[in-house]
Amino acid sequence: MENNEKYPGLYFREWPCQNVPIDEPVEVWADRVTILKQITGLLEYLNSVDKTSLHLMWAALGCGKTHAMGYIKHLCLTKYTNIYPLYTLVPNRIASFLDQYKNIIAAFNFDHIGELTRKVIANNGEDYLINRVLGGSEEFFKVIKSITFGSSDSRSVGKRWLSGSTTLSKSELKLIGANKIIKNPDDALAILQGLSRIVIHSQPNTRLLIMVDEFQRLHESSDKISNNVGIGLHTFYNAVSRRLSILLSFAFRKKENIDVILSPELKSRADTRSIQLPEMSQEDVQVYVRELFDAYRTKKKPPAAFYPLQSECVKVVIDDIVVRKKVVCPREIGHRIDPLLGRSLGKLKDGVEPLISAQEAKELLSSIETFD
Repeated sequence: MENNEKYPGLYFREWPCQNVPIDEPVEVWADRVTILKQITGLLEYLNSVDKTSLHLMWAALGCGKTHAMGYIKHLCLTKYTNIYPLYTLVPNRIASFLDQYKNIIAAFNFDHIGELTRKVIANNGEDYLINRVLGGSEEFFKVIKSITFGSSDSRSVGKRWLSGSTTLSKSELKLIGANKIIKNPDDALAILQGLSRIVIHSQPNTRLLIMVDEFQRLHESSDKISNNVGIGLHTFYNAVSRRLSILLSFAFRKKENIDVILSPELKSRADTRSIQLPEMSQEDVQVYVRELFDAYRTKKKPPAAFYPLQSECVKVVIDDIVVRKKVVCPREIGHRIDPLLGRSLGKLKDGVEPLISAQEAKELLSSIETFD
């Protein structure tokens, strides 16, 4: 047994049902070949053109939008390395584009922005950075210099300023060369455009991909707020005309529902290269579970493809989802596979054969009141 194989008795290196932090890359993609083709097709397109673009992703809750974005991030870091990926969310409580700005800014690694700024200066000079990248703003340039070349104190204050902090003192503003805090959408847009251009201009053919999850949350806000955010994103889109892409995700089963909250300006910009994650068929689930297990298997081959579950357990899982009137999707499947594997692990520790029969699976799942 190798030291990194945590569950050798079940033939798993790692536990297959994992909760990955929403902002982390996701290395595993199981089945759903059509969706994978949509993802790779989109990334191939973004990797081959210069134009700025807007794309949509939609799926019912639990069908894997966030996982798909995590996998896109993984592909950008490993294969499509000219694409610089950022993941963010629409805030639960949003009052204006300024709130969305703060969430996007939080996705940036400011230490890395400092490194990219050095590249821009080394390749093109400070005048290029000020005038072509930062829109001629000497104040913005001073702040960027503070996080790139400054002391630990000035770097800390500079990062707070970029993040939209409203608690900076006059002495702190003076330390980084700023005249005022970022206090309205126009200020935020200017900064977001500049940071985006730093990424894009850091080396040839670099594209910035900003993935905004849970965009349907705008439907819960007022029309005024929704319009304000839409106008902000549209203005940002127009201001960065090359090598920027925005991917918006929606927890909607049907694309038609997107029209309710997406502004006419953004709808007119939406590219046809979009990603839909549909509900899964019984055959989809069979392949999904098998490939999920395969992704976490030990080097030693298991006795059967679904071990430690009998193959009929997959149908039991599907039936339980349908009976409870849930969507047949990766989240609901994982909610049920996890306790079945947990039962199997318990049997193994008790010195009992860990195989889970279909009847045992049915009894266990029916005894669980809710998976929410």
